[in-house]
Amino acid sequence: MTALGTVGSALGAVIIAWCSGRQANKRINEERERSRRREQFTEAYAVKVVQGERAAPGQPESKPSALVLVAIVVNKGSYTITGVDVQFSLDGEHVEPAVRNERVWSFKDLPEGLYKPGDKAEERAMQGVLAPWDAGMRSESAEVPVQSLKAHHAIVRWTDEWGQRWEHRLGKVEKVPNA
Repeated sequence: MTALGTVGSALGAVIIAWCSGRQANKRINEERERSRRREQFTEAYAVKVVQGERAAPGQPESKPSALVLVAIVVNKGSYTITGVDVQFSLDGEHVEPAVRNERVWSFKDLPEGLYKPGDKAEERAMQGVLAPWDAGMRSESAEVPVQSLKAHHAIVRWTDEWGQRWEHRLGKVEKVPNA
């Protein structure tokens, strides 16, 4: 009888330990997932979008009848982002793609002698890619008549390190369903 009680106690202890281990692993995995989501949002908000405009070529600076919308994207995060796509909403509803995108590589961070004044990065394979060490990306719209602009803004989308698609619109960053 004593032996059965001892075996039963040992078996109960093993079952309790096993269940406790499973619950501990579940809590660890949940915490890892929360931590990853926090890191993703932190990285997404580290992508800075600066919006502007300038007079279209041939237009007076003081009162142009046409403008070119400009968006500057800078990756201040820790990871490279890919699939960077810039579009412009002219009236808060209709969207136009950028007609010019220029990735600006950070020559200034290289040791002197590795680059010469006037050098430009010709990295066609890096189209739509922004590494943390890049200066950023400049995008421009086509010429837009001033009277067509109502609540205009840039819309920037990119893919993060984890394959999640993000969108920056009017200062707000949100996840976008992956296509």
